Amino acid sequence: MRGAMLLLAVIIAVTSGSRSVRGECCYPTYIQWSADNCWPFRSQSQMADNIERDLVASLMLPTRCEAKVCNDGRVHPGAYCGRGRCNLFGCNCEGGCIPGEPVLNFRRLNGIPDDKSFK
Repeated sequence: MRGAMLLLAVIIAVTSGSRSVRGECCYPTYIQWSADNCWPFRSQSQMADNIERDLVASLMLPTRCEAKVCNDGRVHPGAYCGRGRCNLFGCNCEGGCIPGEPVLNFRRLNGIPDDKSFK
């Protein structure tokens, strides 16, 4: 019994260290826009899994482009937008999240005008 209590005390001491924990999560922002050409980004037709739906969409709708970007407006490798290592859920990244406004920065970097075709 005494050994179990000692082990429990050691576990609590190790896991409750003086590190500060920030609950900030660093997820990318999903954006869409209309364009004649989506390169180097993906279009919805490239994401479609149904050929008929893709054909109808291409005949009736403008090309819808899409990307997942971080706050600096760039697509980064990996699933999250932290400056440093993040936990499994993309939170508590060592250097916090990449700062900025994702949509505004994406527009500036890619020369996309500020109009209603961009969400």
